[in-house]
Amino acid sequence: MPVKVNPTPVSPIPPFAGQETAESVLVVDDDPLVRDLLVQFLSLRGYRTLGVKDGYEALRVVEEAAPDLLLLDMVMPGLSGIDVLKALR
Repeated sequence: MPVKVNPTPVSPIPPFAGQETAESVLVVDDDPLVRDLLVQFLSLRGYRTLGVKDGYEALRVVEEAAPDLLLLDMVMPGLSGIDVLKALR
């Protein structure tokens, strides 16, 4: 005899259109597809986002804007993510 299961409905994550949060996120990735995808996703969720392509730009932006969160690619040409973290300490 088959068992009947009543699944609990799951509501989707609501977008925060027009309701920005106070948090800012800096996305650092040399891959433009990954960077743009993360920036777009976070922006749709209400975060103030900025994407940069390398560690040097990341250090400049952190100095000027002090973002709340840093999403950092570890393997980048030039200044790696590890180098950025060391410089920020």
